[in-house]
Amino acid sequence: MSHAILIVGAGRVGAALGRRWLELGHDVRFGVPDPDSPKYAGLPRERLQPAAERRGAAIVVFATPYAALAPAALALGDLRGAILIDCTNPIGMGPHGLGLVVGPDTSAAEQLAALTPGAHVFKTLNQTGAEN
Repeated sequence: MSHAILIVGAGRVGAALGRRWLELGHDVRFGVPDPDSPKYAGLPRERLQPAAERRGAAIVVFATPYAALAPAALALGDLRGAILIDCTNPIGMGPHGLGLVVGPDTSAAEQLAALTPGAHVFKTLNQTGAEN
């Protein structure tokens, strides 16, 4: 298996991470819902692929809204042995405004780990803005 990086999501966070890793010489691909969409025009076209295709990437970065995390992970199939980097923030609008949608007995990364047995889940890159 290659050491390619698949970034699921190409919004501000996913695009910023991917561009920088490409500059550093890494093999990066962007998994997006519609690779032909003009909203991804700023990314290398040959690096765009359907979000549900892992294509042997050893590292999968989830840079989606939290609500898309579980469906995205499940769509990729068996992730056993892969390194998963969870950049999501489990927040949403509730009766009192913006707040956590998980916890206090679990976390987004724990939920991702439960969905992906045998994968190595790391929670990071969610604590700062995409511009950093």
